[in-house]
Amino acid sequence: MTRSTGPLGFFKKVFTVFILLTLFFTAAAFSSAAEKPIPKRVLAIFVFKKGMPGPYRLEESLRAALASDSSYPIELDVEYADQSRFPEKAYLEKIIDLYRYKYGKRKVDLVLAIGDESMDLMLEYGETLFGDIPTVLITTDRKNLPRSRLKPNMVSLVYGFDFRKTGALIQELLPETKRLFVVSGASLTDQKFKSLAVEALGEFNGRFTIRYLDNFSLEDLLLKVAKLPEHSAIFYLTLFRDANGQSFVPRDIVTEISEKANAPTFGIMDLYLGHGIVGGNLLSAGRQGKRCAEIVEKILKGEPLANLEFPEKGNQMMFDWRQLKRWSIDEDTLPAGSIVRYREPSLWVDHKPEIVAIMAFLVMETFFIIMLWIQVIKRRQSEERYALAARGSTDGLWDSHILSGDLFFSDRFKELIGYSPNEFPNRFNSFRDHLHPEDRDATLKAIERHHQERVPYDVEYRLRTKQGEYRWFRSRGQAIWDKHGKAFRMAGSIQDIHEHKEMEKKSQSLRDELNHMSRVLSMGEIAASLAHEINQPLTAIRSYAQAAQRLLARDTPDLHEVDKILAGIVTGNRRAEAVIQRIRKLMKNEQSERSPMDVKQFIKEVVNLLRRNVEKHKISLRLDLDAELPQVFGDRVQLQQVVLNLILNGLEAINAGGDSLRKLVVRASKDAVDVVTISVQDSGIGIHKENKDRIFDAFFSTKSRGMGMGLSISRSIIEEHGGRMWVTSNPTRGATFSFTVPIHKEALR
Repeated sequence: MTRSTGPLGFFKKVFTVFILLTLFFTAAAFSSAAEKPIPKRVLAIFVFKKGMPGPYRLEESLRAALASDSSYPIELDVEYADQSRFPEKAYLEKIIDLYRYKYGKRKVDLVLAIGDESMDLMLEYGETLFGDIPTVLITTDRKNLPRSRLKPNMVSLVYGFDFRKTGALIQELLPETKRLFVVSGASLTDQKFKSLAVEALGEFNGRFTIRYLDNFSLEDLLLKVAKLPEHSAIFYLTLFRDANGQSFVPRDIVTEISEKANAPTFGIMDLYLGHGIVGGNLLSAGRQGKRCAEIVEKILKGEPLANLEFPEKGNQMMFDWRQLKRWSIDEDTLPAGSIVRYREPSLWVDHKPEIVAIMAFLVMETFFIIMLWIQVIKRRQSEERYALAARGSTDGLWDSHILSGDLFFSDRFKELIGYSPNEFPNRFNSFRDHLHPEDRDATLKAIERHHQERVPYDVEYRLRTKQGEYRWFRSRGQAIWDKHGKAFRMAGSIQDIHEHKEMEKKSQSLRDELNHMSRVLSMGEIAASLAHEINQPLTAIRSYAQAAQRLLARDTPDLHEVDKILAGIVTGNRRAEAVIQRIRKLMKNEQSERSPMDVKQFIKEVVNLLRRNVEKHKISLRLDLDAELPQVFGDRVQLQQVVLNLILNGLEAINAGGDSLRKLVVRASKDAVDVVTISVQDSGIGIHKENKDRIFDAFFSTKSRGMGMGLSISRSIIEEHGGRMWVTSNPTRGATFSFTVPIHKEALR
């Protein structure tokens, strides 16, 4: 056996590997494709043009039902033949050519022919276009479709309209009706609906006169319905094409008819509801789509066509509340189970207790006016006193007309900012110009949010007084919205809170001073550790300096060694400077300044300050920090003060507990989506149950020399940061103090 050598042998090996990989990936692709079920394709042919409300709703419902209910993928193709507008033979031939081109080589598993014209198309050309695939013909009725015309692959279903129930409904709701005008059009679909109506309404001929308006132009029809005789009603079917051959969208026409008509209009589909009809036994296009989807799934699963029927009728008694009121139809006379839409809120229903109270008040008021006329003078005096009290109120009032920009201010409001009643103009621009520049955007956004999102309007801002100084005010108000949801008026009150704000500022200053005192007291407890931290680099600096002196005293100094020694002196100096900077940050008493920070870093800085204290008391201090912690947002000095207080408390608790177990653990973890949890666990004496609820109270301390302020200050710091602090007893010994700090917003994205 010879062995391939040289370039030719190398290329043979590469080619062999390439062939094997190609075969492997090809087999994997075929295997993956075999696992996916082959989709079924359904073609729905509508007789109408695309975009009409009824077919659109039916298609939407059908598509959603097929996508959600089917256990295998179904692709739905939709064709809008538009035969109701173009019934000509030449147009039909072009449609057939188009379908033959589109679906000649594209396999279709099922055809839905929706509408009478689509039915005729499938009966004549279906076998030529699609062969013997299952075909469902959905029409207005079966009168013109005997079984003999159906191919073995076809099944005929009807929409399920029930015009007789609507006729009975008109007679029940409007018993004085003498004439019923049935409106339809000239298209094949319109005439089919008319035929159904003639058959269904035949039993009512002796109860009222029925006339069919299907041979009018739209203009003549509108003139006709505007002058109907008294005690008439209109039953609107469809109007796809009028007598002049002009095509329409039936839902648009029912709106025009209802607006012009001098009699109530009833309909056949829920799509007409809200467009002028009173109501009726209406067919739902949405439910019709779901019914079609059920039929499709049964056929695709192999159920025989002869066994198929629509699962249920899609009809429901439905009414427009506004039209009931327009034609004075009592809602109590509607059939049981009827659906009433577009109901406007009733003042009586929404405010029945208030209305009853007001009516009772008015009755009592009238009674006293009639019976005690002498009290009129006293009532006037009372009203004067009330007006005087309103003028003496400490709050100002305002009333804004949004569209015009007028803003009314009470005299008290103008007085609060130093103006006389006639000095301050009643314009929104004047108010905006008096806002503090820093508060202007927030105030305007608060007003906009109240208008658009209807959140409560309660905002604090500074206003420039006539004297030029700024004072704090709190404003609350309520908008009034129109029927379109747009605010057109807003009114409220304004309160002077300047003194309150000043007190808050002073209180915050006192809290800052108290925090600073707490940090100063803590420095005394860690003085030894600080001395050790500083002493180490100072000792190193002195050793380096002495060594440098000895080298320089030689006849031939080793300048390279001297340079290394000087570098060591600089390093020691920087270490000492870093320790001093950490102490200065912790000791400074400046206003709170919050920023994003690294959790591990600020915890380790505190631990380094306390390292000497821990070693001195022979305590094991362990850090248990999660590997990846997001940045938190807060004041670095204040948060370090909290960690410092908790560690010092833990050291004291351990010292008080004896020499048995001396462990301290500082943990940091992300236990929630938006916060980091930091805890200090000690093995000390623990906390008695009776002290657990008081441990964070000011001036409460379990230590003989304690001031009782450390934990209270720590908790207030954490709460100001938006977190919380708590304590739990350990299972064996000691206690664990924990607190949360909000994660920086940028880290949450």
